[in-house]
Amino acid sequence: MTGIVHFIGTPCANPAPGCDGPMPGYEVRVLAKDGKTLVTSATTDAAGRYTVSVPAGDYTIFTQRGLRTEDLERHDVTASAGATTTLDLTVDTGVR
Repeated sequence: MTGIVHFIGTPCANPAPGCDGPMPGYEVRVLAKDGKTLVTSATTDAAGRYTVSVPAGDYTIFTQRGLRTEDLERHDVTASAGATTTLDLTVDTGVR
């Protein structure tokens, strides 16, 4: 499974943490379909990219969606055997 984590927040003249764009250093936590059991995790690179290896199956990833860290958006994804699944994610704190 691979993808890019994109941050929506403050437009900035020069890219930096907290500005709109790819989000480096974000921990992507891949959970079992129950949304509770951690399967694996990865931290995004400088370009906001992440890659994790998971067996074929159904998984859930949560990202922040709102001002409180408890406000989450659920992303359900199915990984197929022998294929690369792409799931781009958005983190939006609602701050503008």
